Amino acid sequence: MDPVAIGLGAAVCVLVAVLASQLDPPGRSSDPSMVWEAGVAVGFGAVVVAGPFWLAQGVLTLLAMLDDGGAPAWGLWLWWFVAPVVGWSPGASVVRGVRRARPAREPDLHAVAAAVQQAAIAAWADLAAPPGWELRRTPPLPASWPPAPGGAAVWLCYAERDDTPAAIEVAAPWARITLPADAVVPTVERLEAGVHPLGLQGIRPLAPEDVARPLPGGGALLGALRAGDPDGRLAAALVEWRGRSGLVARHPAVAPHLPPG
Repeated sequence: MDPVAIGLGAAVCVLVAVLASQLDPPGRSSDPSMVWEAGVAVGFGAVVVAGPFWLAQGVLTLLAMLDDGGAPAWGLWLWWFVAPVVGWSPGASVVRGVRRARPAREPDLHAVAAAVQQAAIAAWADLAAPPGWELRRTPPLPASWPPAPGGAAVWLCYAERDDTPAAIEVAAPWARITLPADAVVPTVERLEAGVHPLGLQGIRPLAPEDVARPLPGGGALLGALRAGDPDGRLAAALVEWRGRSGLVARHPAVAPHLPPG
């Protein structure tokens, strides 16, 4: 809670209570203490932190004040203070009902993919790789194949650097990024303390159909993975990626996550 907000709310509470106690509504209660307590109840509605709860309590307490029969003072204190604290309040009930009626918000998969990228960049900076090496990351992979709906996602981070115009040097996976099921914050596990080259891989010229059909973005593939890949989009993308990145795709840390074939 913000102490400043509570202090301001308490000051407003006292001011409103004083003003409310000077009112002379029709049917005013014969019990002066009830008038004061009703004013305090209205004032507590100005408290920023718990305003929605105490406002409903204050309205109902005012109705009790206007009833000449009155109510016990201890009952009013329980009604407008204790009840909201423990959740037995009309205001709390309304809030809970609205939250239950509101559809569950799906996580922004593109934002999750961006968080994975940032985690990989931060881990790469800590690795302090020799000059020339560049960070690479696999597409989102299931924990095992085929992917289970709502399952965890895995990315393997590796590295590449130019060697010749027709080949690149590829390093072994040095980190694993895991996104547990239904989570939005990835975790990074270091597999290697440095860059360990695997060998050279030839660069396959891009065919016209490859240019016209690029790999889907990370958010789209992550969505397909979490849905269980019902239309085979993830499988097709991983097969295509394996054709372009065969050296790292055959690594024991990567191969079990790929579709058979």
